[in-house]
Formats: sequence, structure tokens, C-alpha cells
Amino acid sequence: MRPLKIRESRLPDLLDRWCSTAEVWAPRAAPGGAVLRPYEPGSDVDLDYGSFLEPPVVLLSACRSGASAASERPGRTSGGDVPLVLFGIRPCDAAALELLDAVPSRSGPTAASGLRPSRARTVVVLACTCPRMSCFCTSMGGGPAGVRGADLLIVPAGGDLLLKRQTARGDELLASSADLLTPAAADVVHSAAETVRAAEEHVALAVPGDSFGEPSSAFGTAAWRELVESCRGCGVCVTLCPTRGRGESSAEGGHDDDRPAPHGEAPAGGDAPEAGRATLERRDRWWRDRLERRFGRGSVARGGPLCVGCGRCIRYCPAGLDFRSVLRGSWAAR
Repeated sequence: MRPLKIRESRLPDLLDRWCSTAEVWAPRAAPGGAVLRPYEPGSDVDLDYGSFLEPPVVLLSACRSGASAASERPGRTSGGDVPLVLFGIRPCDAAALELLDAVPSRSGPTAASGLRPSRARTVVVLACTCPRMSCFCTSMGGGPAGVRGADLLIVPAGGDLLLKRQTARGDELLASSADLLTPAAADVVHSAAETVRAAEEHVALAVPGDSFGEPSSAFGTAAWRELVESCRGCGVCVTLCPTRGRGESSAEGGHDDDRPAPHGEAPAGGDAPEAGRATLERRDRWWRDRLERRFGRGSVARGGPLCVGCGRCIRYCPAGLDFRSVLRGSWAAR
């Protein structure tokens, strides 16, 4: 199918159209980044954000009970679940949603993303035009215009938005707004391709994605010791990880929701030096467990590394840690 386009200035018309039959969520500017929130006709949409301040599981928590009160609007589908359109999701978060959807909830027939399988969901991915230095999606098989988990891909092209269908749900969304769209001319397609190329040049390649060694090969290296000794144990990396909870089972005990041992954490009345050593040992075990389950052979057996390279764990780490140095170490040791 030939790509379609719409002028960026007409995006509100497109979202308003989709709002007539679905609950639409779109990026909204917030201090320090953006959040995904229900869209109301006439509200502002942030297309220039780097990444959401919240991981996908948190972003979609309000969807767990089905259609929100904002969905009860004249002209929308009545009865049952109102279809959901997630507009403006970055490629890394769309990939994370696909990973999360493969995990049954412990509380019932619900995907780990918090959405009942019966609820129709269309994911509209917005290509990332300004990747951060902390991003490494290309190492994880993705990219600024990755389409894993996407039903529809939108790429900015000058003053236009190029729309490329990916699935039948994407086709349905395009068909519902066909009168607002026009076939994209060659210059628009070329402009979109150049936008993606420029973005890809800015993404740090941590290591070739198909060349990971076992993380254990980097354990004990200088980079590993720096990671373990400098980690503050705050748990920010766990909280923000978009695949948090992926691959958990009762045998694993839910370690993904734990945090590494914070500095100074010790048993009451414990000897300070001894407590410090215990803290380091616990933190070392935590990091080994986390990286093994995300990048080790077990993760590959489940379909690939359980990481999408969004870089949140690096960008928001208060200690300024960059665990990509450990990944490079595992690659070099192959």
C-alpha cells in the first residue's frame, strides 16, 4: 500500500476523527519529558518529546478497567469495550508492549500491559527524530523508526506526516480517515527517509545486537566493579524499565521488582565494614541476576534480549551509571 500523508497542521483533525469512535491517548508535554494521556479534541499534542517519563505498564494502568469515563461520548461505539488508539508511542515502547503482551497476568486473563485481550488496541508509532545519547535501540534490533508492535508508523517529513500501515488494524484506522489523507509524493517519502537516516546516525551502538556474549563473561571486570560499587540501590532503573516484569515466574520470585541493596543498608547493630561488604555482595548478585535474565541465554531462548534499548535506566540514573560498558565487555570477551 502506498504511504499516505497529512499536513502536520491538520493532525488535530485526524485525532478528532479517531476520537469519534475510539478512546485516543496521545503525548502531552510535562516537566522533564512527556506523558501519555487521554486525548480530548482541541488539546495539545507533543510530537517532539524524547521519551515518556513513565514506562508502558504505568502509562496504561488506567486502561485496566476498560473504557474510561472520557470514552462515553456521543458517536462512539456503545456496549462492550471502546477501541483504544495509542497515538505517538515511540518505537522502543511499542516493542516493549509487544513483549509485555506475551506475559499472562498472575491475577487473571490479562496481558502484563494491563489490557484485557478482548479490548481492541491500535498502536500508532511516531518515529523518533531526536534520539538521546543514552538510547541504544539499534543494538536491540530496533531503531528510530522501528515497527515492532506497531499497527501504523508515522514519520515527520518537513511540514508533513508520512503514514505507513503495518497491520490490518492500521488499515482500518487509515480507512476511517481516508478523506483527510492524500497519497505521499516522492519528495515527501524521500524527506521522511532522510529524517530516519539522520536519527539513526545519532543512536549509540552499544554492541552489535546479534553479537552479545554471555553477560557472565563481563562479571568481575573493571566496568563491572564500577557498576556494582557506584550503584546507589535506589531502584530507578527498575521502576522505569519498559519490560519490567517480563519473564517473571514464581520460581524467579519476582526479583525484577526488587531493588539492589542501597548504600548503608545493614542489619540493625551490624558491624559497619561487614555490613558494607554484605551490601556490595547483595548488589553484585542483584545485577548479575538482572543482566543474566535480560541478556543471557535464557532471554534469547524466549525470543531475544528482554531489553528495547530505550536508555531510561541510563538517562535517569542518579549515579550516572552506563551499564552499556558491561555489554561491551561481554561482546569483547566472545
